[in-house]
Amino acid sequence: MVRAAGIQEGKDAPRTFVFVEDVVRRALEAAPLSRLSDGEEGQEGGEDLWWWADLIQAEESITAPPTLPTRDHAKPPLADRVEAVVWELLVQRPAWEPQELVETVYARFPGPLTPELTLVLTCVDSYSVQEGETLRLRPEDDPPRRAAEMRALCDDLVRLGKRLGFEVQREDGWDVCWLSEGQDAYLFDVSATVALGPYLLTLPSSYREGGEGVQRCLVVPGGRAGLISLKLQRDPRLARAVERYGWQFVKFRHLRRLLAKEDLDRYALKTVLGLDPIVEQEAAQIPLL
Repeated sequence: MVRAAGIQEGKDAPRTFVFVEDVVRRALEAAPLSRLSDGEEGQEGGEDLWWWADLIQAEESITAPPTLPTRDHAKPPLADRVEAVVWELLVQRPAWEPQELVETVYARFPGPLTPELTLVLTCVDSYSVQEGETLRLRPEDDPPRRAAEMRALCDDLVRLGKRLGFEVQREDGWDVCWLSEGQDAYLFDVSATVALGPYLLTLPSSYREGGEGVQRCLVVPGGRAGLISLKLQRDPRLARAVERYGWQFVKFRHLRRLLAKEDLDRYALKTVLGLDPIVEQEAAQIPLL
């Protein structure tokens, strides 16, 4: 760019644009970028987005056939790492001054990894409650309490699946699988966090492709709704993965409501599963149930 600035105006001006174009093109070719395209391969008119990829994913694209890395070999997105640090800090100490907590989070992500303030504050809001002048971990996010709740929810999914006439399994990389006539119908993972990368951008080692009608569900606390929405807005890879692989988000409380509906059948399930949406997004309709 410095060299470009040295090119004189006048008849040599077009050379400036050619030079800059060449520099940008070579930089894009050399960088580990993933291309996200709105259109089908070989079609024109779609919008292309370029994303700085992890080295292991430099050759991957969400628009390519499913060749995603397994969960053991992918670096989580920055937003997932920020969420994990916020949770870790709130667990480690019983009370934080708001400004001190934010500054401590930023100290973990120096230089080019520095997250935007909106992301940090949304993570803090998702996991904390204010008491006077300090912030504390939400009581429901106490690790032993959450672990017990997640075990109970998995048991609830087993009971509900059997009641609806599905064959139920608890294996194959998912917390609970509902099968119909031997084929995957609903696949559930229950999570206390909304670390979306391990689910949307990677595959479990025992991942099964499933048929067209398979519904993948991530069951999460309802208090994470704002954080999920922000992550999907700031990372187009996540929103497109939701649309491509048929993901749906289900709130803990909504699952309990479904369990209480004694007249619920598998046909009504398709309708009521989306009655408590976590996320409303134009690009990808992502019901958080």
